Amino acid sequence: MNDFEIDTRRLNLLKKSNELLDKTRTNYKKYENERKFLLKLTRCKYIDYDEWENILKTIENFVNINDK
Repeated sequence: MNDFEIDTRRLNLLKKSNELLDKTRTNYKKYENERKFLLKLTRCKYIDYDEWENILKTIENFVNINDK
């Protein structure tokens, strides 16, 4: 993977994280731990992108199930 591919993937993961943070903003207390964890992920420079993506999917599923 070259730097451009890594930057593009990181940008996409940041965008998804931001969308999820925005979605959970109205229920901040309900998703406080997940939001804090997402913020940690977005600030970490050495995170495995596959791991980040899996964590995002898990949190998205959790939020979607709880918001039904």
